[in-house]
Amino acid sequence: MSNISWFVQAKILPEDASGDDTTGVGELCIKSPSLFKEYWKLPEVTKESFIDGGFFKTGDAVKVDDDGYYVILGRTSADIMKVGGYKLSALEIESVLLEHPAVSECCVLGLPDKTYGEAVSAIIVPEAELKKNRAEELKPAIGLEELCTWAKERLAPYKVKPLLHHVETFANVSERCQKEGKEKKMTSILVQLFQHHLPTRLFLWETLPRNAMGKVNKKELKKNLAAEG
Repeated sequence: MSNISWFVQAKILPEDASGDDTTGVGELCIKSPSLFKEYWKLPEVTKESFIDGGFFKTGDAVKVDDDGYYVILGRTSADIMKVGGYKLSALEIESVLLEHPAVSECCVLGLPDKTYGEAVSAIIVPEAELKKNRAEELKPAIGLEELCTWAKERLAPYKVKPLLHHVETFANVSERCQKEGKEKKMTSILVQLFQHHLPTRLFLWETLPRNAMGKVNKKELKKNLAAEG
C-alpha cells in the first residue's frame, strides 16, 4: 500500500489472491476521508465495490513503475487482455499502432483464442489518402504482416523493460521445464512473451463505433466479434 497524497491512500488488489501472479498488475483501490461511503439504496453494489479497510475498487488496472508511480493501464473490464497467462494493456499497444502513418484510428482488444486464452486483435481505420492511393494500386491500406513488422521495431524497446518484471515467472518456467526433462532457453521464452504483444488478427473498418460520449464500447465490440468467430 502506498500514500499518493496526505489524504488519499492507494493499493493494488491482485486478481490472483493466491499470490502466484508476478506481473504486478492489479486493480487500483483508494481510500480517503472525502471518499463516498456507499451507493444510495444499493447495498449489494456497495458491498461489491469496497474491500476490507474501506478501500474503493476503481475498476482501473494499474502497475507501479520503477520510480514508484502508479501507471494506469486501462479499465479492468475492457482494456486488459490475458494472453498466454500474461496481462497486456490494450492502451499501450494502441498508442504504438497510432504512430503508423496508415493508421487514423485504432482499437485493440482481446478475442477468444483456444491456445492463449485471448489473442491481440486490432481494428484499424486507415488514413483516408493513403487508403485511396493503395486502392488505386489494388492493395489494402495495410496488412497484418506489415503492421506487425512495423510494430515489432517500436514495441521492442517499449516492452523489453516491462517483460523483465516477469523474471521470477521465467525462472519458474525454466525450473519446471528442467524437471520435465525439456530443454528450453530463457531467450526463447522471452521471444514468445514479446510476440504475444503483437496483433494476430486485423480488421480494417471505415469507422469505429462510438457512444454518445465519443467512447468505443470495447465490451460490446468483443461480444459481437467473438460471436462472429
